[in-house]
Amino acid sequence: MSLFRTLKSLNLKMVLSPGEHLHPGKNFSRLRASYDALQTTADKINFFMQELPAAASVGIPTLNNDELLSLREKTRTHLQQNSTATGRELGLGYLAQTAFNDPREWMVANSEVLSFRDIEETSKVKAHSGATAFIFFQCRTSRSGKPLELHAMFVVEPDDASDGEPWHLEVIYNLSAIEGVDPAIIEEIFALPEPSIRVVSEPRSFIEKLLTSDEVGSGFGPKDVVSVGPIGAGTNALGDIHAKLYGWDREGEIPWANKAVLEFKLGKAQHERTLANKALVEMSHTRGSAVSTGNHNAGSSCLLTPLRMMFGEAPGINGTLHANMKTAINQATKVYLTDKNDVTVAAFLKDKTLMKLVTKSVVEDKLTFLLDQETLKKGKDGDIGYHTMYCKHSELHPDEDAQYLYKEAAYLVINLI
Repeated sequence: MSLFRTLKSLNLKMVLSPGEHLHPGKNFSRLRASYDALQTTADKINFFMQELPAAASVGIPTLNNDELLSLREKTRTHLQQNSTATGRELGLGYLAQTAFNDPREWMVANSEVLSFRDIEETSKVKAHSGATAFIFFQCRTSRSGKPLELHAMFVVEPDDASDGEPWHLEVIYNLSAIEGVDPAIIEEIFALPEPSIRVVSEPRSFIEKLLTSDEVGSGFGPKDVVSVGPIGAGTNALGDIHAKLYGWDREGEIPWANKAVLEFKLGKAQHERTLANKALVEMSHTRGSAVSTGNHNAGSSCLLTPLRMMFGEAPGINGTLHANMKTAINQATKVYLTDKNDVTVAAFLKDKTLMKLVTKSVVEDKLTFLLDQETLKKGKDGDIGYHTMYCKHSELHPDEDAQYLYKEAAYLVINLI
């Protein structure tokens, strides 16, 4: 019998829902009465902007399947019918990735330089063969060894050398949205593949203003960047970035230690799908802009993105972080584990014996153990808690009137598209 809980049975009872974090102390009964008295769409938009900022971002992850499919059809149609307009010109920024059929649509929706036509262009990318893909589960710990954050890094190693060298894709923090970060360091980090990195623009359309606000901003989740680059020292991978930004003095350890690795065998079509995403990010780089997804409000975007790149809409994808972990483990062909804190991505790709080949249940136990630590359940200094963001993002507020209002905000966004 497993010593740890399964990924399906994390203890989340004391973890706040996003609504509880964003709108503490609100009288939802009074707010519902005020909302129900409103007659016009304009008044309803203003209500949410003033009383419950970012309410739509709380409501959208809780949509049922039919509602979600309807939203995705609307976003795709809007992008297709305005195929030469950039995403930000269309006012669809800050929507969660689950509101789109394809991760590339999500990237375009938040872009100043990409349009749907670029999705069509990158869809023409071809591969000579399949690939081996990896998801590295990385853990940042305190000096006492307690988990502070978990992260997923996606790596693709083409089977045919003519398809290029191994590369990574990550959804990471937008460093320029973090106070106190030295711009010179940011420029140095992103000098290789990314000519510039911008703070995502402030919300412009009514849709965007329902999804975020100046008041909550990154409080709902970090404004993020989709990072693509080579494997090896000096890249823009999160571990390299962390070491440069904050310094690192723990001898024999790396900042984001690789604790588990999942291996996947990709066919030619799957490989081409991952290359199309890579090509879109690189296209944005050549136009002078990093790729951002607005607020990091998709719930485990670092894991959800590679899963959708590889498997589309396979059952189990789009859920919470722990549900997506379970899906990823089930889809993997091999799984590896280590208790060491010094195994780099590049070293593992050269020598897989650096980690132990184990069963899927052993990896699931380890990830559950890491994820179930108290250090991940509460936010620090008013920030949103890790579990609130990634493990309860699809849960509504326990108050029924709050649930009603969050759903109404989501429906308002759908009707505005």
